[in-house]
Amino acid sequence: MRNDIFEDEADLQNLAGKKLKVMITGASGRIGERLVYWLEKYTDFALILTSRRKPVFNSQRSVWVQGDIRSTTDLNKIFMDQPDIIVHLASTVGDKNSPSIASYENQELVPTLSLLDFLLSKKMEVKFIFASSGGTVYQDSKMPHFETDLVQCSSLYSCNKVFVENLLWLYRETLHPMILRISNPYGMKIDPNIKQGVIDIALNCALNDKSFNVYGDVNNVRDFIHIDDLCKAFIKSICFDGSEYEVFNIGSGVGISISEIIKYIKKLFPKFRYNVASNVDGYISCNILDISKARQLLDWQPSISVEAYLKSKANSCSS
Repeated sequence: MRNDIFEDEADLQNLAGKKLKVMITGASGRIGERLVYWLEKYTDFALILTSRRKPVFNSQRSVWVQGDIRSTTDLNKIFMDQPDIIVHLASTVGDKNSPSIASYENQELVPTLSLLDFLLSKKMEVKFIFASSGGTVYQDSKMPHFETDLVQCSSLYSCNKVFVENLLWLYRETLHPMILRISNPYGMKIDPNIKQGVIDIALNCALNDKSFNVYGDVNNVRDFIHIDDLCKAFIKSICFDGSEYEVFNIGSGVGISISEIIKYIKKLFPKFRYNVASNVDGYISCNILDISKARQLLDWQPSISVEAYLKSKANSCSS
């Protein structure tokens, strides 16, 4: 598997010519840290990173500002240097079926509302890139979803994503939003506090001779996107000059069942074992994203397949 996300010389020249101030919220998260890595490598953007925990970075161009975006005092500190673009990644997945709505929303939704309220009260014109969830906002369907398809709320998590998307539409003239409806990312560090990232968790179990617990039906079909392909989509979005409101599906455009992933891993790691921990109700059985709009308007497409990724991990272990 390659080590670079940009191999096209035209892409590199386009990035080199742009001078932008880009803020990334949630910069210490699994997506945030990887995105910062690629932005540092390929761009000359001035980066303003904000999170509660210091992200991993080593550069003179990145400035980290610790803060809680629910706090007006912290927001004033964070926005001392006004950015041109905000990539809003700050999110806590938490328990999608939390018994306490207020507690969940204080962690998940209130930070975003506070940030938007601050921007609007200060009359800041920015480009706001929002990480939404292509894996949860669409209805169950065996056909690939287009951005124009109906959205739904299947959990508190997806309800929040839909709500913020609509809120950004309402204030599109000031915030110039871009919505990235992201499928299921993989190739990231495992967070022991959440049961998220089926490919990474299953692979980790295979590498450490542990049994993999499957939550839900093994026949469920999902669209998976490698973290580096996702980061490339974010960078393309930062550079995109389009209309005042755009929604893009960001995935592979290919559906893979959990059972297929298990078979891939079992083939590479014969000792791999799994068990169905629970057959949870409410899971969407099939979700695939149509990514033709992102291909056309962002000039973006994924280049890492699940099978190639797993093979590269197996090869690195055997070498």
